[in-house]
Amino acid sequence: MNRLCELCGKRLAEGKHHLFSQTKFNRKKYGDRLDHPGNIMYLCSVCHLGKSIPKLRENEFLEATKDIT
Repeated sequence: MNRLCELCGKRLAEGKHHLFSQTKFNRKKYGDRLDHPGNIMYLCSVCHLGKSIPKLRENEFLEATKDIT
């Protein structure tokens, strides 16, 4: 992965973070929609462990991924 962390912009991103949680319930309800680019943020390991990671509420998730129905 050759992209900068979307939160700090300082370090290389090492993984992706789902803004709307991928709990078992959400995975069953929304399936692959959870992996939509509108629900993903690429983060470095430092930011991924941080406490200020953005989250989406369900209605925000649905809006961010509305091109999939």
